[in-house]
Amino acid sequence: MKGEKLQASPAINLTNSLSGRIPGLVALTPSGEPGSDNSTLRIRGANTLGDNSPLIVVEGIANRGIDRLNPADIESVTVLKDASAAIYGARAANGVILVTTKKGTTGKPQVRFSYNEGRTALTSVPEMADAATYAQLINEVLAYEGATPQYTAEEIAKYRDGSDPLRYPDTDWYKESFKSWAKQRTADISISGGRENLKYFLSAGTRFQDAIYKNSATYFRQNNLRLNLDGKLSEYIKYGVNVAVREVNRNYPTQGASGIFGKLRQSKPNTRAYWPGGEAADNGDAGNT
Repeated sequence: MKGEKLQASPAINLTNSLSGRIPGLVALTPSGEPGSDNSTLRIRGANTLGDNSPLIVVEGIANRGIDRLNPADIESVTVLKDASAAIYGARAANGVILVTTKKGTTGKPQVRFSYNEGRTALTSVPEMADAATYAQLINEVLAYEGATPQYTAEEIAKYRDGSDPLRYPDTDWYKESFKSWAKQRTADISISGGRENLKYFLSAGTRFQDAIYKNSATYFRQNNLRLNLDGKLSEYIKYGVNVAVREVNRNYPTQGASGIFGKLRQSKPNTRAYWPGGEAADNGDAGNT
């Protein structure tokens, strides 16, 4: 697959850009959290109880990671399996992914620039009971047990009409915790060219991915720099230089996505999110979500 198709993908992580684009390659994404969205790649499925990951070869060097490679630097991605992967021996039992980066070409300098800005959103959000419905359900459970109802009809009416939000709040915890969308953007610039004896490819890129959480400093930022040189000293002596530099900045909340969603599932709709002064309130069993 050509690198142009990967660059057209809005995904920040290269492993997610490969999903559905190469026959026989399966990408399993466990999380969409910025910086933690690396997909598990499978070519031959899960054949053993051990490691089923394919062998990844970047510019002839084996056992490399490709999740943070800049798609704008990639010339092609090739998947090998069965007989075509035999050259790599036992290491290729789970298949091989070959990645080739771009090189310079003879001619005048060519400058390329690309910019992509997008939005991400939650694929689905559970529909939770509101405060009045929650109170009714609690009363029904207590009635089945022969116990006294916890909420009176007047209190349930207060939850429903919203006339006293301080004493009878009705909180949608998912709405309070998540934004409608989060922004992400990529920008890449490259220059390539050269003469017969020296060809060059120089690129720089930046990526930014914001989190879907409200009131959170969670984000992922990456800066890439690559230099590929191909030269010829004589008819018999050729050389190549491949240099790649990456700077990554990850910022996370005190809990991961699974912990945050777990807290939200435990949060009661009849507890307040904020006090009148703007301070975060304690919502009981889930703590200060």
